[in-house]
Amino acid sequence: SVTTAFSGQLRVGINYHIVNELLHTIIHTFSRQNPGVQLCVRDYSAEQMAQAVAEGELELALFGDWAETPCPAADELLCESLYEAELLVCTAKRTALAGKRHLTPAELVDEPLVQYADTAVPARFFAGCGTPRVVLETSSTDLYRQAIQDGLGYGLTNRLDWQEDYSFEAKKQLAIIPV
Repeated sequence: SVTTAFSGQLRVGINYHIVNELLHTIIHTFSRQNPGVQLCVRDYSAEQMAQAVAEGELELALFGDWAETPCPAADELLCESLYEAELLVCTAKRTALAGKRHLTPAELVDEPLVQYADTAVPARFFAGCGTPRVVLETSSTDLYRQAIQDGLGYGLTNRLDWQEDYSFEAKKQLAIIPV
């Protein structure tokens, strides 16, 4: 039998970077171990979550940040890293980049980049190397994936997103290269 350790409502903030298998595992495990708790999960930016926790609107905030910026309001809140994922270049197998075993920002700066809407990642990645050659910037995950698959350019992803976000069929057409 399950002992109810907690009861009531737990208000949790998340952002789109954390919506992955890790979040599903956390929610499933917590709910199974605490059946008396109603989880209320809402999507916020990292900055909005920090403010909501500080003001008591949320009890917990889970956020991912590719740019590895410090925790917002770290002087007022307890922040802890749950995981880190290796940064990867994702490209169509038919491109010249696909044959590389490892890439650096300097090698990629002049190559065509399909950039997801979060510009903080490329800004940090290319710091000191110049401005990347962005051929497409989009907030559409489907367009982002399709453009890379079609060979329009490469994209930056991480190991966790690669494992979860691409179908097996798409992976047959793509190559990933560590950076």
